[in-house]
Amino acid sequence: EFNSRQNGYDISADPIGYPETYYSPPTDALDNIEIIRGAASLQYGTQFGGLLNFKFKKGVADKPLEFVSKQTVGSAGLFNSFHSAGGQHKKLNYYGFYNYKRGDGWRDNTGFGVHNAYLSLKYALTEKLTLGLDYSFMDCRMQQPGGLTDTQFNENPKQSFRNRNWFDAAWNVPALTLDYAINSDHLLSVKIYSLLADRKNTGNLNPVHYPDDASVPRTVMNDEYRNYYMEARSIHHYNLAGKTQSSFLVGVRLYHGNTRRVQGYNYSESGADFSVGDSENLQIDYRFPSYNAAAFAENVFQLTDKFSVTPGIRMEYIQTNAKGYTMADPTTRLKTLGRETHTRHFPLLGAGLDYKVTGQTDAYANFSQNYSPISFGDIVILQPGMKVDPDLKDVKGYNFDLGYRGQYKKAFNFDISGFYLLYKNRVGNLLQTDGGGDVYQYKTNISDSRSAGAEMYGEINFLRLLPRYKYKEDKLSFYASAAYTNARYINAPPSRKQFEGKRVEYAAQWIDRFGLVFLFKNISGTLQYSYVDPEFSDATNARASNDGIVGIIPAYHVMDLTVSYSLAQWKLSLSANNLSNEKYFT
Repeated sequence: EFNSRQNGYDISADPIGYPETYYSPPTDALDNIEIIRGAASLQYGTQFGGLLNFKFKKGVADKPLEFVSKQTVGSAGLFNSFHSAGGQHKKLNYYGFYNYKRGDGWRDNTGFGVHNAYLSLKYALTEKLTLGLDYSFMDCRMQQPGGLTDTQFNENPKQSFRNRNWFDAAWNVPALTLDYAINSDHLLSVKIYSLLADRKNTGNLNPVHYPDDASVPRTVMNDEYRNYYMEARSIHHYNLAGKTQSSFLVGVRLYHGNTRRVQGYNYSESGADFSVGDSENLQIDYRFPSYNAAAFAENVFQLTDKFSVTPGIRMEYIQTNAKGYTMADPTTRLKTLGRETHTRHFPLLGAGLDYKVTGQTDAYANFSQNYSPISFGDIVILQPGMKVDPDLKDVKGYNFDLGYRGQYKKAFNFDISGFYLLYKNRVGNLLQTDGGGDVYQYKTNISDSRSAGAEMYGEINFLRLLPRYKYKEDKLSFYASAAYTNARYINAPPSRKQFEGKRVEYAAQWIDRFGLVFLFKNISGTLQYSYVDPEFSDATNARASNDGIVGIIPAYHVMDLTVSYSLAQWKLSLSANNLSNEKYFT
């Protein structure tokens, strides 16, 4: 669970009530991806996973124009067309791209089409003051094939029994930024931005063991997101005790969002039609206005040239509202009105430690408190196969990690860490049966949970160990990444003692990746092997169900290969995903 951002501003549907990110930028446009955890992540939000920030490329500083075009074709009708342009003209730096991607999908009824566009303008008003304007756009439409029971998957994993299910999302993210270097030790950054987005889907939502009758109306679920933000942060560098440089950061965040959710029926047959037949008598018509104000501060105390301490605090105010109606039975047209307001205000604390063991290695530790409010999807839902506890509570907890990382002679780099994560009132799914014998998932606060584990990463470039290749770009390296997680329910209440010690859903114990990377003059390539352990899909740890709703997700392994050849301004790449043709699902 990350706070998802690009260039430092939010891109999720609603960061408080519905933190799903249906939009993600194309990798060809990215400069790097930031992950920040511990006390340093509190300046960005309350999420347990910390910050995930996609940072776009900027226009090249030494050219008025650089144009890049990349065309990709692949199996299952895959076609990807990426074009970008950027450069520097006097005081203006600019970068933009357009990306179109489409495919038929490997399974039946999985075709998709995605349009992405982005433009960034950075104008240096003075040597100290820069004004920026960004705009991001995405339009995505895909057909959704529905699930399969275990028996159906084993018979033919490509088959689909839903040809009327469609999904559509449109994302618009305008942003205005101001960066002011008051002096060499004092920086000010202000971001004013918005997210204007829509998510739509239509189809048969019944479990897959029910046949799809084309004469039966489809269920339509449409969301509209209108979010507005302002964030300001100031960084001041100073010398601690006249020796080492320390840094103090302080900032504020203001947010107002309004989500509208409607659910009704669509009477067309099978196309991508997201309209509702009777807009005056919907199954669900709710608005979720929310407000958030936060103040945060952190200080990097550089106590010595080797040791630093970073405490952080975030003061949070959240108000969430829900108002609208539900209509469970369309024949009676009886509407159940609802109106709720929840206000919370609380502090979150964190701290980080870093000690440079050698010139190229350091030991670190981080601790932060976290918070996750109940989402809109948990409050109001009318779906077959799913019910929600009306008394859901917010999730609180903390995470702690410590590790050792660094490099050796620019030939070997590594990061070894351990972590402990505690969720209080964790929300999970229980497998239950109604009076008619039908199985459904019941979403509720099951109990607390704890996740403990270790993560290990290492990469060695063998050529850097040879004197003749010490200063060359040629590369022959091996890397390995292994993550072990033991996530289980604890402190179960007396009425749910059967869940004590059960494994948490979708938490594989082992996730491993191993790979070879080579670069010799104009030829480069990567071969990667990935392995994921089995996972459970509900808190009862049920291994299977006849309707395919819950069960164990088997372990799987995948191999991917990419080889590229570069010549002057051209580059040709060939790639093959899933070399062993593994049949798996996630």
